[in-house]
Amino acid sequence: GKLDPYYANRLGGARAEVERTWRNANIDGDGHIWSPDWAVPFNGFLELDFVQITKPRPESRVWTDDEAHRLEEKVLQVESPLQQLQLIREWSNTACFRCKHVSSMLHIFDEDAHRTQLLVTCYARTIDWHGLSNIFYKLKLSEREILNKRLGQANLFDEVMAVGYYELDLSMPDQRWVSQELVHLAVKEPGENSVDTQYNGVSISIPAGWSKEMPKKGLLSFYYCREQSTVQRCLEYGAWDHDEYPHNINGHVPGPHRCRGDSVVWYLREYCHEGMSQPGGIEWVRKARMRRIKMKMLKHAETAQEMFELLDTDGGGQLDRKELSVGLFRLGVWLHPSEMAAMMTALDEDGGGSIDIDEFESFWEATALDEPKINKFKVVGRLIQATDSVFHATAHRRVSVAPGEDKSLESLREGNGQGHGPEDGGDSVSTEHAGDQADVAADAKGKQGEDATGEDAKDAAGAEEGA
Repeated sequence: GKLDPYYANRLGGARAEVERTWRNANIDGDGHIWSPDWAVPFNGFLELDFVQITKPRPESRVWTDDEAHRLEEKVLQVESPLQQLQLIREWSNTACFRCKHVSSMLHIFDEDAHRTQLLVTCYARTIDWHGLSNIFYKLKLSEREILNKRLGQANLFDEVMAVGYYELDLSMPDQRWVSQELVHLAVKEPGENSVDTQYNGVSISIPAGWSKEMPKKGLLSFYYCREQSTVQRCLEYGAWDHDEYPHNINGHVPGPHRCRGDSVVWYLREYCHEGMSQPGGIEWVRKARMRRIKMKMLKHAETAQEMFELLDTDGGGQLDRKELSVGLFRLGVWLHPSEMAAMMTALDEDGGGSIDIDEFESFWEATALDEPKINKFKVVGRLIQATDSVFHATAHRRVSVAPGEDKSLESLREGNGQGHGPEDGGDSVSTEHAGDQADVAADAKGKQGEDATGEDAKDAAGAEEGA
């Protein structure tokens, strides 16, 4: 009952109704949408994901570490993954897990469907549930897609833990809802919040007009960042500018619900202050970007050797810049030309102008989803160093406006912060599609470039027309 009033007057425009609990329902294979006057039929087969959106009470019983360890031992004695998941479900009905228990059990399963089922089971039965966002970082893209469909992105979004990367289809109600929330936060919270923002493939700053109404179509992607003080305040009060977060008790996020600092994904720890569960600032984006490239590669290959062979189309055993660039593009991995040059510089350890399998395997291990057991950070370190200037040159590209005009969200924050900034519309958009991948895009009938032109570009520049 607290959710609807809380989200009623947020920036980003009126929120469309999003189905949070009754999801993916069908009766005898036909899609079904629940309504209050629906009469349950006397026959047929109903299948759905029923999502429990209430959170465990802070005083709920929680499995101790020893008990959770014994559960894992029992689970491992069962051969069938479905039986293993059923055993975990039975235990979840008795007491709550901690995030570290869920993370440990995740390693039991190999298949995407089984790993995501574990998270579905534990979603409403994890006491320190704000830490689930950090567990989601450990998922492959294919696993995250399954989880988004089953639980819904509006349910998975956590205002307290909003730092992260987002790819949102604004034509989908739950994804547009998330984008509206992020626009609201970007106006209310201080600092540089949206980094590497793209709308339909065009690099932009989020227009001020979007604080009044988000577009209803288009693809939006960016990294959402927070200053360290904002991270700390949100962890304490649930939000930057108030203490009315609907899951608060007496104005504070309950201690048992909070994410522990030791749950942070291994490659982001260096960017988190002691005890904090999210990275502060924007420096973490550089490493996250390289990991994102790796995750896209994992959709096509499971090992460095397999991926290298997909890219090495001439079978020469070496990847030059063009071969790497064109190969990644054909697999759906788009990089800005300057990012590609920096990546090539970092991966080419011996400076010979090409990448061999040993160099590629070093990159592959250094960007592992789980913390490497051996020290393979050299490539990542060199890559971060090589992309430093590139990052600062590309992270904050702006929508072009007339001299003296500021029509991005920053203008609202610099004003009264209440969303009454200047109207947005008609701005031209600048982009830099150049280099090898852009050549391939042109050959592919402008598949990438067409997204950045015509009506979509007008939508990006004039949010209110685009909406």
